[in-house]
Amino acid sequence: MNMFAKISVMHKKWFIIFLMSVLVYFNAFAQESNKNSLQISLITCSPGEELYSIFGHTAIRILDTINQIDVIFNYGTFDFNDPNFYPKFIQGKLDYFVSTDYPSDFFNIYNQEKRNIVEQSLKLPDSVKQQIFDFLNYNLQPKNKAYKYDFLYNNCTTKIRDILSNYVGLSFKKPVMPIDYTFRDAIHFYLDKTKSPWNKLGIDLLLGSNIDSIMTTKASNFLPENLMATLNNNGQLIETVKGYPADERLNFRAAFIHPFLFFGLIALLIGFLNKKLKHTIWGKAIVITYVFATGFIGILLLFMWFATNHHACGNNFNLLWSLPTNIIAAFLMFKKTKITKYYFLLAFVVQNASMATWFFLPQEMNVGFLPFVFLNAYLYYQQLKNRS
Repeated sequence: MNMFAKISVMHKKWFIIFLMSVLVYFNAFAQESNKNSLQISLITCSPGEELYSIFGHTAIRILDTINQIDVIFNYGTFDFNDPNFYPKFIQGKLDYFVSTDYPSDFFNIYNQEKRNIVEQSLKLPDSVKQQIFDFLNYNLQPKNKAYKYDFLYNNCTTKIRDILSNYVGLSFKKPVMPIDYTFRDAIHFYLDKTKSPWNKLGIDLLLGSNIDSIMTTKASNFLPENLMATLNNNGQLIETVKGYPADERLNFRAAFIHPFLFFGLIALLIGFLNKKLKHTIWGKAIVITYVFATGFIGILLLFMWFATNHHACGNNFNLLWSLPTNIIAAFLMFKKTKITKYYFLLAFVVQNASMATWFFLPQEMNVGFLPFVFLNAYLYYQQLKNRS
C-alpha cells in the first residue's frame, strides 16, 4: 500500500511539473501572439474625377487581431458644416483633422467612385508599431486632431509621410519623379493624366511662381502615389502588398473643347464686335465689360496673394495680363485725357512684353490665357489710336 502511495505521489509531482510547463508555454505563446497581432499598413487610393480627388488619397490602417481593432486613420477630413467654411477655405484657414473609418466603409466609398486601393503592410518591430499607434491615438484627441491644411506642404499624404519618416526612418534617396520636376510639373502630370485641361487652367491661374521651384525628393511625396512608390523603394519595410481593384474601371474623358481654343474664339469674337460696333453703345459696353473683367481677375489674384495663407498663390505672373488697375481704367476708357493715354500706352507695352517672354518667365504660364494677351494688346492699341 505504501509503495502504491509513493508511486501516486511521484505521478502527481510529474503531472504538476508537466502542467506548469504547458501553462508557461501557452502563456509565452499568447504573449508572443499578442506582440505580433498589431499590423500597420499604408493605404493609397487612385485618382478620382473631381478636382479634390484627382491627386489620389493616402490613409493608414491599424489592425489588431487580438484586441479586434481594425480602423483607418484619415488626415483628409474637414467640417463642411462649419458656419465660416467658405471664408476659411478661401483664406487658407480651414482646419483639417484626423478621423477614423471602418475599412469596409472606406473601401466601399472608393469602390463606388471606381477608384483602386493598394495596401502596403509594413514590416516593423513591435515597439515601433506601438509607437505609431500611440501617436495616431494622440492625434485623434480633440485638442490635437486639427491642423492647417496646405496642398503642397501639409496634407493627408505629408502627415503620414512624416510619421513614416520619424518613426520608421523612411528613406527618400531614390527619386520617384524626374529630378528636375517642379511642384507645378508634378501637378500637371496628374492633371494631364486625368485629362483635366480646365482644372489645369484654374490651378495655373491661381498658383503663382512659388510652385515653380524644383522639388526635393522628400517634398515630391506630397502626392499619394509618390509616397507609395517611395515605400516600394524601401522594400525592406514592406511585408505584404494587397490590391483592391474597383468593380468598375474609371475612364477619364477628354474635355469637349480645349481652353486655348475656347478663349481664342472668345477673343476673336470680342475683337470682331469691337471693330464692327466700336462707335455704338453696344460696342463700348462689350469693351468696358471685358476690361473690367480682366481687372477683377487681377484683384482676385492680389487677394489670394496677400490676403490669404495660400503660400502657393504668391508671386503670380498672371497679373501681367489681368492688370488690377483695369477695374478703374474700364470706366475711363472713353475719356481722352493724358492719364488714360499714358495708361493704355504702358498697358500695351506690358502686353507685348508678356507675349515676347511668355515661355521664359519664372512662372510656367498656361497657353490658354494667351488669346487674352493678344486681345488686350489689340484693345489697348485701339485706345491709343483714338487718342492720337
